[in-house]
Amino acid sequence: MKKIFSSIGIAAVAAVALCSCSKDDEGVNSDATPTIRYVRPTAAEAADSLLTKGFMGNTVAIIGENLAGVCEVWFNDRRATTLNPNMVTNHAVVVTIPTEMYETQSDKIRVVTRKGKETTHPFVTMPPAPLPQSLSPEYARANDEVTITGKNFYGTAENVQVAFPGGVEAEVVSVTPTQIVAKVPAAAANTRGQVSVTTAYGSGRSTFIYRDNRGMIFNFDDFPIIDCWGALGTAAEQLKDEKSISDTYLKIAGEITNAGASGQKDEFDVYYWQNTGDVNYFNPYVGSLVPGDDPTKYQLRFELNIPAENPWSALAMQFMFAPAGSTNGPIWNDDNYPKGLYMPWTATGSFSTGGRWITVSLPLKDFHYDSYGADIAKLPAVWEDFTIFFYRGGVEGATCSPVFLVDNFRIVPIE
Repeated sequence: MKKIFSSIGIAAVAAVALCSCSKDDEGVNSDATPTIRYVRPTAAEAADSLLTKGFMGNTVAIIGENLAGVCEVWFNDRRATTLNPNMVTNHAVVVTIPTEMYETQSDKIRVVTRKGKETTHPFVTMPPAPLPQSLSPEYARANDEVTITGKNFYGTAENVQVAFPGGVEAEVVSVTPTQIVAKVPAAAANTRGQVSVTTAYGSGRSTFIYRDNRGMIFNFDDFPIIDCWGALGTAAEQLKDEKSISDTYLKIAGEITNAGASGQKDEFDVYYWQNTGDVNYFNPYVGSLVPGDDPTKYQLRFELNIPAENPWSALAMQFMFAPAGSTNGPIWNDDNYPKGLYMPWTATGSFSTGGRWITVSLPLKDFHYDSYGADIAKLPAVWEDFTIFFYRGGVEGATCSPVFLVDNFRIVPIE
């Protein structure tokens, strides 16, 4: 068996083979019917192992006779699109199992030659276990609908299970291979923890955390500060009402008339300033808001709600980190203080969440812009003070009267 594979070399499959392509190897144009003896892994150390099933995306070797003319390989009703002619010999075909979910399950491999000869071999194609990667909104309330985004969600609302912390099962509303909509069960609505997804092909537990409070900068309630300074008293207020996603939130509202590429809205600014000993409203916490020494492993997250009747269509929501005591107006335009820009309205000219809360995730590795959105190719040097302001962005917007409901600004690991 090992000798067979030394002739083709075990390598990554990269090119697409078509039946019209030519090859000079022995038997390419043979009228002989191909024969499949067995399927095995491609790793040399597994040379003597035989496979009767394999996961989508895995690479396998089909061993037999009269295989040199093979130009199509099918798993169930899905054709492999990564069949490299250089990985086909008279005795072996190396191929990657298609990752697209099949519709008709035959539990067979079928190979077809250029002369139209074909054969089948028993082989079970298995979708991988589900992989839940994100939840929006992470701070959903009891009976709220949430969207779980990930991979390998194969099934229907009737046979896919979602469990919240404590193993409390949720009502599943809809399922696609990459998204599940489910309702938060009341029994888990105030419980922090991971979420799991179970399909007919296995279970997967999230790395994200429902109601994640790691790295909280402010939540407008009790951790680590109650107030933030800036917009309060002008264009913003802290509220706790029927719109709350987790107790108190910040509402910022007003008209943006200076909507050009260099416009600004000073009344919307929100500051988190650490205690430098001279102003009593500074936060008493001192130190980096980013744990560890590699900010690219982290992301800024927060909850956002923009009503459909008050969409956003101008300026960038900018996020700036700086050393304690340095966060003030002049450094907004200083390239020594890179920024993160959030401008979802530029895709269509206007943006709202339809009055629903969503979770926004911004990797800190993307905080390398000036206030116009130009890449200045560096990250903040210090992550102590934190400013949110609506400013420039370098894109022409339109006059608007947006309403922003925001909550739970936090820095968490990238899953």
